[in-house]
Amino acid sequence: MSKTIMTTAALAILAVSSLAGIATAAQLKAATTVTRAANMTCTIPNNVSCKITSRKGIKSVLIKAGAAQGNVPLVSKTYAGCPTLVTVTWDSAYQMGSKQIVECTPMGIKAN
Repeated sequence: MSKTIMTTAALAILAVSSLAGIATAAQLKAATTVTRAANMTCTIPNNVSCKITSRKGIKSVLIKAGAAQGNVPLVSKTYAGCPTLVTVTWDSAYQMGSKQIVECTPMGIKAN
């Protein structure tokens, strides 16, 4: 009987953990994050999909998982040509812990 109680308790803990994950996912569903002049809007269908826009253009995007998942890179992309819109995706099992969006700098014309 104690084995059944322990199994039931373990399942209850797993269910509560899953609900917390779903709540976090729901918070990200319509999340919009503004980083300086860059704008990031995310949705979660089967994976996390974020559209990042910047009038200056986007040079690179680095998104890392949270500390609980080892702070590993989920997205590490560099873009040529400074696009003003990029879409990045990652597995929804991982929560975003940190992000770094590097915008392009205007090129100055150097006089000879």
